[in-house]
Amino acid sequence: MHILTKVFVVMAAVLSLMLAAATMIYANNAEAVRQAYIDADLARNLSDRALTVQASAHARDTANLMGEIESREQQLADLRKDMDSLKTENDRLRRAAEDAVIAKERIEGQIGQLGVASRTQAALIASYKDEVSKLRDAELRFRDERLQLEDTVADQASQIEVLLQESRALQEQLAALRADLESAKAGGNTLSAKNAGVTTPVNLSGPPIFGTVKAVRTEPGTGKTLVQVDLGANDRMRENVKLLVFRGDTFIANLVLKRVDLQDSIAEILLTAPGAEIHPGDRVTTRLTP
Repeated sequence: MHILTKVFVVMAAVLSLMLAAATMIYANNAEAVRQAYIDADLARNLSDRALTVQASAHARDTANLMGEIESREQQLADLRKDMDSLKTENDRLRRAAEDAVIAKERIEGQIGQLGVASRTQAALIASYKDEVSKLRDAELRFRDERLQLEDTVADQASQIEVLLQESRALQEQLAALRADLESAKAGGNTLSAKNAGVTTPVNLSGPPIFGTVKAVRTEPGTGKTLVQVDLGANDRMRENVKLLVFRGDTFIANLVLKRVDLQDSIAEILLTAPGAEIHPGDRVTTRLTP
């Protein structure tokens, strides 16, 4: 056998051994690769499932986040609206505060003016009050003086009226006495016959005594007017005493007592003022002055 053949045979044997070893190695590696492929495919499936679950969860989370983002955006829009409204309200309040400050300053100025005016008015009122008080006091003094003067004038007028009435009565009595005297000279005892039982009314001496007319009536037999007064013997009254009748400050008439009891008396009218009449309640007195 040729050497080359031997070499080739040896090389073929070596190659066969190497091929067998490579075949064994390939077989082992193919099984490992197949098992690795199966494991990788299983891992891929598991990964796909996990990714699907994660994708679903992510989609849900994304949807939730989108909803929350929309909600937050709506809240942000509402907050912006609130901010705008608050800004508008703040501007309005700022303007109101500025107006309030201006109004405060104006009111303080008015208060100051009113304070000055009130103090001025208080001073004027005080002066007016003093003036009115003085005028009232002067008016009261004037009224008192006027009343005193009116009372004095009324008293003097009453006294004058009474004196005039008494003067007239005396003149009438004097004329009657003169007539009686002439009659006596002409007819002898005519005077004594005429004046029989006739006496002149007298004024009661002492301080004046005051009373009231109780009743006025007409005597049926004679037609004379009789006046009942509440003065009697207990008041030092007696027959033929002259009384003066007044109503307020007005002279009414002269009376002469005809019948005197303890508590009251009956009088006849001696003289009456023109147009005057005696009424119950009129005042009577014995004289004007003590």
